Amino acid sequence: MYVLCYKMRDKLTIKILFFITVLSSVSSSINTTWLLAMEICGNSDKRPTKTTDIVKTDSWIGEAKYKLQWGEVFLRVEAVHRNDTCISTAKPICSNSTSDCEFCNISSLSFQSALEKIRHLTPNKKYIVAAFTNIAEITKPHLCLMKTSNSTPRFDFCSQNHYDGCQKTGEFSNLKITLEARINSNANELKMKRGQLLLCALFLLGKTSLL
Repeated sequence: MYVLCYKMRDKLTIKILFFITVLSSVSSSINTTWLLAMEICGNSDKRPTKTTDIVKTDSWIGEAKYKLQWGEVFLRVEAVHRNDTCISTAKPICSNSTSDCEFCNISSLSFQSALEKIRHLTPNKKYIVAAFTNIAEITKPHLCLMKTSNSTPRFDFCSQNHYDGCQKTGEFSNLKITLEARINSNANELKMKRGQLLLCALFLLGKTSLL
């Protein structure tokens, strides 16, 4: 009986080892929401899928956007190098930036503060708001970018499930979360009209005081 038990145990051990070997050879990508996918990549020292990557299954990309009344704010996870960055030590923020400075570092602000302030900063400029390892602290985006094996990237609701798409990288420590604002032309026109109305009102008040 003991011999039979040992034989059964050995067969079970062989099956378990075989199962582990198969699992290790299969991609560990997980089907989940965008934010959780980003957290999985960050916790495993990997980068999210890029728009230029080739994917075999529907996968999340490390990009998202917030749709606001005055325009859109684009969030990206991307590698940033020191020589591309200006530090916000002057007012207005990053006033010392040059044409060679692609990113402005405002990570001293909380994410929510940066999201609220970016409307008043330079449009179409990238602002570093946090390290990728702090992705769990961001405000949930409205739409997130994903890519299928046979199409170009497209935005989807961030609560949908797609594969995390985490990729190995040698630049994990350089991964940052950036924001870029794009203000609607209608919002600019409305702001100008409000300014004109204010000037007219001041002018009329001035004339009335002279009467």
